[in-house]
Amino acid sequence: MPPRQPAAARAPPPRGRKAPAARAGPRLRLGRPRPRAHRKNPARTGPQPPTRRQRVTASMTTGPHRDRSGRELAERLQITPRNLHTQLGEWAKLGFITRTGFATYALNTPPADTPSTTAPDP
Repeated sequence: MPPRQPAAARAPPPRGRKAPAARAGPRLRLGRPRPRAHRKNPARTGPQPPTRRQRVTASMTTGPHRDRSGRELAERLQITPRNLHTQLGEWAKLGFITRTGFATYALNTPPADTPSTTAPDP
């Protein structure tokens, strides 16, 4: 390994690269964290609009014993059909709704022999 050259004989740094400037102090904030937009208190922001799933479910409850096509729901709610079909498929996999055929969905209904409430205490 060749001996190291003295500082005066070294080549200058390539153009475009600047040496870091000396700072007066660190730029870290060690106090309170900054407030974030997603941590807003819902009580102060007012009522939230219904979610897409709530809107779809409300639309399907107008005729609960009827199958709905994804295109029909998309037109009624003014949503892009492709996006809604994707979400309907996910909701069907998660059990929120039932897929009854090609691109048709219905609300989950409990079996007739299952009571909707618990038995009264004796």
